[in-house]
Amino acid sequence: MAIEASRGCAYACNFCSIPACQRLAGEARRRRLRDPHAVACEMATIVDTFCLKDFWFMDADVLGPPGQRKHTLARARAIAKLPRDITLEIDARADSIPPEIIRAFQAAGLKRCFVGVDSFDGPTLTRLAKGTPPETNLRAIETLQYHGVRPIIGIIMFHPASTLGQLRKDHHVLRSIGYEKPICSSG
Repeated sequence: MAIEASRGCAYACNFCSIPACQRLAGEARRRRLRDPHAVACEMATIVDTFCLKDFWFMDADVLGPPGQRKHTLARARAIAKLPRDITLEIDARADSIPPEIIRAFQAAGLKRCFVGVDSFDGPTLTRLAKGTPPETNLRAIETLQYHGVRPIIGIIMFHPASTLGQLRKDHHVLRSIGYEKPICSSG
């Protein structure tokens, strides 16, 4: 069951449509947050009414930037208090996956996390205005795996400035971490 805990994004990756839409609306880099208890209450109502227990947070980055970690932890803890056996899937940026947040969401039922690494090539990440180095991407994947959460890796293999070197590097890293089926998109 798709659910939202926030809207908007605090980042400005140049390949993403969210920052462009936010600029048009005069809300650049604004992220609106729902009350953590309202989110948990909505989930409880869905479980009780429809017997649906598998939730996907469709937020662009449900974990959010460092300045919103307190709110993010409150949401995870509110969901964990639900007396129901639920599972969660979330979408997140690689730099918004600290261990304490993942532990809290794992306790709430987190099983899968789509993590937008976009590349393991430093120059490509710079070109995409991602704001994260390749090491952060690898650390996020390791953190998820350590906590028993399946990473679903989002990577932009082909874009207008793709090079054979970048493609080889991304392919090599994916193979070295044993990732068999990345979600690929072209920019």
